[in-house]
Amino acid sequence: MFFLIGIVIFLILAKQGLIAISFFTLLAVVFFIKLKKAPKSVSVFFYKKHIALGKKNIPYNELRSFWISYEPDGMKELSILHKTWHSSYIKIPLGDKNPLQIRDFLLNYVPEDKHENNIFDIFGRKLGV
Repeated sequence: MFFLIGIVIFLILAKQGLIAISFFTLLAVVFFIKLKKAPKSVSVFFYKKHIALGKKNIPYNELRSFWISYEPDGMKELSILHKTWHSSYIKIPLGDKNPLQIRDFLLNYVPEDKHENNIFDIFGRKLGV
């Protein structure tokens, strides 16, 4: 957030174009709103034919792969990749759930393939978004 504000101030001082200043100002405002927004809680259930994410059901035949990230510091997260080209990863925090049980269940329906965190995932996690 402060980085974006710094870029805006730098662009103003460097007398850069109005479009660049407007873009980074808008970006800073969007990040500020995102940071202030409370995280949404959605129930997740695993069934034999689909995964239920809140009111949305995702059939297993529409999923390309899954990966469970399990780090020593306590972060456990299920990453699901949809088959559609325009979909991004669906990240589901596992909390106190046993990742091995979830993995064993999902292996019956979806292939396991390592999902790498991109820069936006890492940056968002550091900011708590």
